[in-house]
Amino acid sequence: MSGSQNGSGNRLSLTPGQDVYFRTKASNGLLASDIQHLIVPERPATPAFSIDFTSERTSEVVSTNIEYSASSSYNNIVSGNGTNITLIPGQDLYFWKKYTSSSFYSDVFHLVVPARPTTPVFTIDYVN
Repeated sequence: MSGSQNGSGNRLSLTPGQDVYFRTKASNGLLASDIQHLIVPERPATPAFSIDFTSERTSEVVSTNIEYSASSSYNNIVSGNGTNITLIPGQDLYFWKKYTSSSFYSDVFHLVVPARPTTPVFTIDYVN
């Protein structure tokens, strides 16, 4: 329990993968309690998606345990529904695995969706 801190009566911020230990201090002739070990799990693996450029969708199905947003500030969050996601050229998407009652949310995967290339321009040389 080296580096221990006194409780503040507030919630404790947890860091995924960093376990925490608790005990009641010895005081007024009472011994210290046994140590409670709170196992704090790691974040789940970051999801990864790629682009099917022909169909302009994600190559992978986006399962129901995934959320995504077109905003880097995670506004307008959408839950996956077990299908491929239609992509809009030039609009990136941000994906993460949802949190559950026993798991943190994952880190965010940024899918860079390139803009559509400019339309080629051709002319006819009528003389030749």
